[in-house]
Amino acid sequence: MSDLDDDFMCEDEEDYGLEYSEDSNSEPDVDLENQYYNSKALKEEAPHDALKSFQKVLDLENNEKGEWGFKALKQMIKINFKLQNYPEMMTRYKQLLTYIKSAVTRN
Repeated sequence: MSDLDDDFMCEDEEDYGLEYSEDSNSEPDVDLENQYYNSKALKEEAPHDALKSFQKVLDLENNEKGEWGFKALKQMIKINFKLQNYPEMMTRYKQLLTYIKSAVTRN
């Protein structure tokens, strides 16, 4: 090894200021994301199964309205429309609106 290699080897002991911590909130998000994409994969071939699977996304949210629940509801609306199940589509649409109430300003 040359002197340059020796210098390089010593440099990897430096502290780069990275802090590693276990984020306890990351796993539920991963579970939600996985459930969402598994549900989406069912959408074309088994729409009724996809609806049940998207419902699991909503159940995993534990009444905390987040990104994956919003996306799941959006997909449920599309599937119900395709199945011509308009009353359920409207129910899910109204539920979706509760996710964006805080983002919409009144004029």
